[in-house]
Amino acid sequence: MPANKATPKASITLLEKADDKWKFAHSPSGAADFSVKQKVGKQVTLGIGFTDGTVRKIKSIPGLVLSADLQARDDVKLSVAHNLSSKAAKFGIAYDTRVADKKTTFKVNYLTSGRRINGEVISSLAANKKATVAFENKQVTNVKIALIDGIWTYEPSYNLVKHAPSLAISRPAHGGKYKVGWNLKTDDMSLEYHYRALKFAALKSPTQNIPRIAASVEHDFEF
Repeated sequence: MPANKATPKASITLLEKADDKWKFAHSPSGAADFSVKQKVGKQVTLGIGFTDGTVRKIKSIPGLVLSADLQARDDVKLSVAHNLSSKAAKFGIAYDTRVADKKTTFKVNYLTSGRRINGEVISSLAANKKATVAFENKQVTNVKIALIDGIWTYEPSYNLVKHAPSLAISRPAHGGKYKVGWNLKTDDMSLEYHYRALKFAALKSPTQNIPRIAASVEHDFEF
């Protein structure tokens, strides 16, 4: 496996709908960020990440984040990240084990901003079924099941904070992957198409008359 990795990301709003006609957005919104990770020895990985805001306001270095990962054991990974501008830090631990003979991963993070604890528990219930339970502080916030049936993947979930069930369905097609999402409480809907490093997304909310169509790119360069 390559020791080092650089990951540029960028996104932009392309089209909007007004007066029942599609047109290019007058004021397209865009964002970008870039991260580099360097493996030092067999167990430690150092990283640096920054956004387009970091480049525009280099003196105040907004969005500049330093990170480090330590593979303490085969089943334990420790991580730390520090935002140089906000002084906020995040400490994390990931632990791989087996629960009831099911492969399970526990991920826990401590965020100094707000002194919050969050994380998730991911369990492989079967070869084609995976459950993810997210939590924050002492509250379970979201439960999701991923079920693979042939070329189809079904992902029902429930947000316990907003009391909102959701459903996502995806399948490969045309060299990429389509994904449809539906929030059953708010009726927010999304359609995504992933093709290699590119992602196109159409987002529609009942509270907004204008659907948004956006594109993004994310690619790992390993060296």
